[in-house]
Amino acid sequence: MGNLLINYKTNTGLHLIDLVGLAEIQSEKHTGFFTTATNFPTDQFGYHNLQAGALRPWEGTGSSYEVPTLVSFMGRIHYMFQRRYIATVNARADGSSKVGRNNKWGFSHPDR
Repeated sequence: MGNLLINYKTNTGLHLIDLVGLAEIQSEKHTGFFTTATNFPTDQFGYHNLQAGALRPWEGTGSSYEVPTLVSFMGRIHYMFQRRYIATVNARADGSSKVGRNNKWGFSHPDR
């Protein structure tokens, strides 16, 4: 996981400009394995003794590997003229590897 925040501000007397940019990335690694065993001679065995049952490799064995990633960008522009007129624009974009190919990025704005 990593974050980057950039802030820039300038004031020329008549104009005040404040810019903010934020970027964030999150990535995790998930791995897993499972198997199914049936026909145990007794119910006393735990998961440490799977070889006592009949393994079902075609019906209940598998593994998984996933590296989901989330990337986010946010920006804000704040402008003030003569300390009287103010305009602010905000934008945010989020990208995820967990959604479909055509929907990897979403753009949002705050409610007005």
